[in-house]
Amino acid sequence: MREINQRKWLKNKFKMIASLGCALTVALAAGCSSLEQEKKLEIHEVKEIKERFLG
Repeated sequence: MREINQRKWLKNKFKMIASLGCALTVALAAGCSSLEQEKKLEIHEVKEIKERFLG
């Protein structure tokens, strides 16, 4: 009986770790997407400033 409980405990821990891994992957992807958008916005702003000063 004790061995069965240990297996269930391990199985639950692996599921929890897998869930955390999925959540971290989603969060990382969202963060990268946000950074990419911010980068594009900054590039656009730099281009606007160049146009103002250079003609």
